[in-house]
Amino acid sequence: MMRQPDASIPATEKLYRRFREHHVDADRVLPDGFDSQGSSCDRQAYQPTPESMRDATYPHVAEILVGKIPAGIVAAPNTWEFFAKDEPIVDNEAHCEVRVRRVSRRPREENDPKFADCPKLLKLELKSRLAAEFAVI
Repeated sequence: MMRQPDASIPATEKLYRRFREHHVDADRVLPDGFDSQGSSCDRQAYQPTPESMRDATYPHVAEILVGKIPAGIVAAPNTWEFFAKDEPIVDNEAHCEVRVRRVSRRPREENDPKFADCPKLLKLELKSRLAAEFAVI
């Protein structure tokens, strides 16, 4: 039986994300390694061995502390934030997503539908801020 989602993820917990070869440059994650509709990660609490996430398709794994997920990114007329949402799935109880929303949409926990319509430069700026906080392990 699948576990129930936790109401929140502690700021001190690490999240792990797998990346394809072209999404990593040496020891840094590139912005294109993140999805506009929510980026899947695994929680440290349920995935104690992030090295096991690597395979031929996804040879890289990077980590971020939940407390380091960027928030308060001003892009007039909005302020944007990334946030972690616990989303266990049948074949991966460690699954969660890093999503993006306008601060004005709190406490909604879905990915902000307006993000898909943002100009490419704004998306790149937001994804760049998130990528900069991930460390390749």
